Amino acid sequence: MKAIPTLYKGRQYRSRLEARWAAFFDLLGWHTEYEPIDFDGWIPDFVINEAETVYVEVKPIDRFPDRGVIDKIDNSGCAKEVLIVGSTVPIHGGLIGWLRQDMSDVTDSDESYWIWAGGALGIWIGTEKNNDPRHKTL
Repeated sequence: MKAIPTLYKGRQYRSRLEARWAAFFDLLGWHTEYEPIDFDGWIPDFVINEAETVYVEVKPIDRFPDRGVIDKIDNSGCAKEVLIVGSTVPIHGGLIGWLRQDMSDVTDSDESYWIWAGGALGIWIGTEKNNDPRHKTL
């Protein structure tokens, strides 16, 4: 299916799905940027700037993406967490998508060790950031 460019809050998104995710992030009160940076061979759709920096890839999928998507992200040089979100914005079972987490601190290796797991919505909710009153501990 071909993407339909969509205008949301004065910004042109490449697809309706990206615009829906932008609206969802706004509803959550998350600070995001659209297409924030060019990594080597990969441009994330969003960055969430909350307690942690998390890059977001939007894909029209309903299950874990194919190896090509994963390899593109893993080989891009991005050293931050990455969240892949799919074709439905509503959250089922408390998970928002698939999160790539750095597990280096729990292994004996000196190299980065990344795993992909279900990304829970609560990871970013309730954190205080720079004493900003919009970020309250729940």
